[in-house]
Amino acid sequence: MKRWSIETYQELELLAKSEVYGSVTLKQHLTDVAEAIIPLAKHFVKDVELSKKGALLHDIGKAHPVYQAFVHDYKEGFGFSQSLPNRHEISSLAFLPLFPKNEWEPLTEMIVAHHKSVEGDHRKRGIIDILNQQGPAGLFESHLEDWEIWAERALKLLNELGFETRAISEKEAEEAIEWVYEYCEELGDGWSEWKGLLMASDHMASALGKELKPYLKHFFKTPEYVDMHPPNELFPLSMKSTEDKRPHTLVVAPTGAGKTEFLLNRCKGRTFYMLPFQASINAMFKRIKEIVPKETDVRLLHAASRLVAKDENNSKQEVQLQPFVGSSVKVLTPHQTSSIIFGTMGFEATLMDVRGCDVILDEIHTYQAESQAMVMEIVKVLIEQNCRIHVGTATMPTALYDKLLEILGGADTTYEVSLTDNELATYDRHIIHKNENIDELFDIIKTAFEETEKVLIVCNIVADSQETYRMLKSMFPDIPSMLIHSRFRRKDRREREEQLKNDFDGQEGPCFVVSTQVVEVSLDISFDRMITQAAPLDALIQRFGRINRKRKKPENRTLRPIHVLQPKEHTLPYRKETVEKSFELLPDKEPLSTIEIQSLIDQVYPEIDIQKISGYLKWNDDQFQMKKLRHISEPVLMKYLEIDSASAILEQDLETYKEANWEERQWLEIPVNEKSMYRIRERVQRLERVGSEPYVMTEQYDYEKVGLELKEPSNFI
Repeated sequence: MKRWSIETYQELELLAKSEVYGSVTLKQHLTDVAEAIIPLAKHFVKDVELSKKGALLHDIGKAHPVYQAFVHDYKEGFGFSQSLPNRHEISSLAFLPLFPKNEWEPLTEMIVAHHKSVEGDHRKRGIIDILNQQGPAGLFESHLEDWEIWAERALKLLNELGFETRAISEKEAEEAIEWVYEYCEELGDGWSEWKGLLMASDHMASALGKELKPYLKHFFKTPEYVDMHPPNELFPLSMKSTEDKRPHTLVVAPTGAGKTEFLLNRCKGRTFYMLPFQASINAMFKRIKEIVPKETDVRLLHAASRLVAKDENNSKQEVQLQPFVGSSVKVLTPHQTSSIIFGTMGFEATLMDVRGCDVILDEIHTYQAESQAMVMEIVKVLIEQNCRIHVGTATMPTALYDKLLEILGGADTTYEVSLTDNELATYDRHIIHKNENIDELFDIIKTAFEETEKVLIVCNIVADSQETYRMLKSMFPDIPSMLIHSRFRRKDRREREEQLKNDFDGQEGPCFVVSTQVVEVSLDISFDRMITQAAPLDALIQRFGRINRKRKKPENRTLRPIHVLQPKEHTLPYRKETVEKSFELLPDKEPLSTIEIQSLIDQVYPEIDIQKISGYLKWNDDQFQMKKLRHISEPVLMKYLEIDSASAILEQDLETYKEANWEERQWLEIPVNEKSMYRIRERVQRLERVGSEPYVMTEQYDYEKVGLELKEPSNFI
């Protein structure tokens, strides 16, 4: 085992990142963060020179021997006798005496909590926690020990970075850290823009590395949507004006009516496009990329996309990619902005990034009760941040519509758009068949293929879709087919979505595609016939929109068949009573009237119970109620919503994943629900300290045909 010594410390180069993360030198990292912070400071109207000072100072504490032993992978020797926690950001603040006293407050806010909350961290690693546990002597011992040895190297580096330096006595350093403690202790409720500024710059520089400069060129640019469809009488929504001085928008129109383009045309600035399922954001990302100039920075944010590092105390730090501020368009799910209501790590950067932007919420009704409550609270905070909110839906219960309109400020601030009954009637395109006997469907499918139809089969869970695909493929081996769900590598699902659009939607039948709810939102496809498991009515309407979707002149319109299977004993991931009520209300062997859909939806959802989540919220009556420089370090969102928070990779991709950069890694990842992994995780390797720490899945012999298979059924969609 390598033994750490003072001689070794003095000989080795100062690193900011270990070999696992590219052996980035401390000088290079500080320079990168300073480069990133300049355009951010200009945009957020912060003192540029002061911001740059904070960027160059924020990690200088990594010159401490304990940190250098960690990144150079030494396990014993000099410095390892101490058992007290060492936080490099606290050590960095020992160099405050180099700066005028009037700059100490903003420099402290940038530095002291850019990893750990100053108080209440679940591992008690904030400055207040450490001092309260160990006293001033313990705090100084763990962060200033051997000061004369390592301060000299830190001061030399600061000099190389352009600072005028001088010797700082250990007493001065102690007094500076004590001042920081007292400042943090006395702070009241609020949040720090200085902290958000530094964290956004730090995360961006750490993740992008050499890719930083090209990214900075397109910072904070308003997108230009240039390749939109012209007005067309076949699409009544395209004939309605998007010009209205009211800031917010509520659009109700059938699937395929052109809501996406209408809402994008309502946007005046940078855009956050939020979709209910991460499974649907690939298609929307591609769609937006096609209608903006090539150089436009459009970002696709996955729920499991995060960098995971371990610091000098072997404490895992999750660095969400959401703080990549400044993108022209972000395509994401609301869960990735939830930090702004829960006060979790990085919320300051997210608040700053989204402030004053246009936020599109697509199909807001599809969220489960807990997520729906979360989205409503997010909307409230976004309005406080002067965001313009644009909501599009095909099937929103009236009770939910009224509640949302109230939050948006009513008709005075909200442009309400809908179609007339005559316009709605032109979207009648389906005849519904309730099928109690599943065996008769095989004859129906066989007949459909003989008539060269394209058939779409939709299941509620991944395991059912895999089983259904195998069965149909064995019965109809010569019919072109595909399976698409969330449990493919992201790059594979992107390719399957392309194939679905080009080879199946764009060609004549016969063919069949088996899917899950991933087809409900954003995929612009049109098949001839659907067979679907029973689901809540609003979800079914979304599915139906993938059948007979292409608009035609009145004389050419026909009705296409939809077969809905009788609800099973178990209806995961949906509530059984909702599924059964929806099935009961559907017509049988009759057309589904688009005009009547709203009435049916309101019968399924006569009232909306917005769950109370006040115990988790940090905003109340437009006021932020958490002390400044604090954040919640535990994963509140995962505990509360139990959403997907994990990823997996195939064993065959292990070495490639280790060598890849952050962007390449996310395309190798397969989203999985942590609950789905619970019963098998003891038998599955987890890759530590690399990327998002994915599970490494073995024995996936049939992956290319059916995707990742788990022994336990999943409710991930």
